[in-house]
Amino acid sequence: MFDDCRSRPRRHIYLGEGLTFELAGRIEAEAIDLTSGGLGLVLRPIAGVPSVGDTVRVRYTGRGASGEAQDAVVRHVGSLRGQTRLGLSLVHDAPADDRRWPSALPACASAASPWFFQERLRFRIAAAGGEGITLRGTDPLPPRAQLDLDLHLADIGIERARGRVRAVHGDEIDVAWIDPPPRLLSRFLLAGDGSLTPAELRAGGLPVGSVASEATYEYAKAAGELREILALRLRAHQAEGHLTRGTAADLRSPFDGHSRHLTCRFGGRIVGYVRVIFVNGDPERSQYVSWGGHEVPRWLWEAGFVEAGAGAVHPDFQRAGLFVPLMQHAYRVAVQSGHRYVLGACDDDLLGMYREMGFEHLEERIVEPKPGWRFRSHLIYVDTEKVLGAAAPSRTLAAMASAIEFASARTSARRPAAVAASA
Repeated sequence: MFDDCRSRPRRHIYLGEGLTFELAGRIEAEAIDLTSGGLGLVLRPIAGVPSVGDTVRVRYTGRGASGEAQDAVVRHVGSLRGQTRLGLSLVHDAPADDRRWPSALPACASAASPWFFQERLRFRIAAAGGEGITLRGTDPLPPRAQLDLDLHLADIGIERARGRVRAVHGDEIDVAWIDPPPRLLSRFLLAGDGSLTPAELRAGGLPVGSVASEATYEYAKAAGELREILALRLRAHQAEGHLTRGTAADLRSPFDGHSRHLTCRFGGRIVGYVRVIFVNGDPERSQYVSWGGHEVPRWLWEAGFVEAGAGAVHPDFQRAGLFVPLMQHAYRVAVQSGHRYVLGACDDDLLGMYREMGFEHLEERIVEPKPGWRFRSHLIYVDTEKVLGAAAPSRTLAAMASAIEFASARTSARRPAAVAASA
């Protein structure tokens, strides 16, 4: 019925994400971590706390809630920063007697038969690369036959390509590409093998588009994760020819202590990062003021802002659509924490990219973060409300607006009705 959820991979949830629940029909709670078999909750108010071993009814009440309650068994009762914390194991129904898929993602292909009118050939995909594809099937095929292939990629979609039979070995058919598949095949291979990288696929001749849907976006809090982030940032800098003799420790800063560290993970490893600094109106907590020497306008100090910076994407995962989603989460964090403005800084080469995200220019000056590394730094900011109200936004700006809208909806849902009505 249930097992020890502590042994399962755990997804940590930041308080304020809006994953809210109702316990026993009367106690409000918010999730702080999730597994496939249970969840950890912080209770509000602290009244009528169940005991270990009790069976309770729990119902999700957050965004898109279904309203269906589910039984859960209390496995742990504790406290978190003065609030009651509850660990629950969800009680699952008995599994259906279904045939199980293999652990690897299944992939099939089909094509019109070059032999028989209106018949289709069906294959299993055994291997794929930039030069061609290996199919497994028993249908006879003429030498050098051309096949218009539909590649059926589980959880991804259908990709169309054209190939020519190159060789047949038993039940394996070696097909060379005539018109290779665009990009979905790369997404499929990456989804099925966490050790692959976009750079490896490109080196093998396969085109790679965005792999953002195969990644997960979280935040780091453990010391080991922060060390992994510093190593990632150093590698990204060195790929650009900076800090060639530096170490990861050189990238530590006093701003890390009052920041949210947003991560992009692929195959369990951190491959992308953005830091959101909570300045709280203190110039000493601002990276761009303290270290960059920039001057922030008085109106922006009065309005309040967070800073987004220290962005890095692993060199093997660059040009794979990961940085825009990271910045979407930076916007989301800003809005969910009650801030309208996000401050940033960039060099000449990145200014155009940030303008596409809605950033506007404030000032520029020459900075030298490390001896010998000198460049023009542009101080920029984004008004999230302006992005949300933009007419006919570009694709990138629309992506940013979707994150702001998502965060705004959750923030409004958590506000008391009287406050929301008067806002």
